[in-house]
Amino acid sequence: MNYAFEQIRHHLRRGDQRAALTDALVLWEHKVPNGVALPSENADWTAKVADECIVDSWALAKLTFSKSTSQPSQGGLHAGKQAHAHQPEASLPLLIRL
Repeated sequence: MNYAFEQIRHHLRRGDQRAALTDALVLWEHKVPNGVALPSENADWTAKVADECIVDSWALAKLTFSKSTSQPSQGGLHAGKQAHAHQPEASLPLLIRL
């Protein structure tokens, strides 16, 4: 069964959602089981799940964050308070040992 799920993940990592759905429907005999919630189209299929991680191996991760800066507001309802302007996101590579 694990190999069948890996085959589906493989299609999803490549961005081939149609092939993944076809394989899933074959696995489920063309009926979606009760209680199964299909993920959104924007899911990140490149991320590893716990059973794919090998203990004592190295992994490359990317930390993504956005910076915010304080700017004085221009009056109105929130006069005297600081307004936060979001700058573009930045990312840092991170090498970790599992």
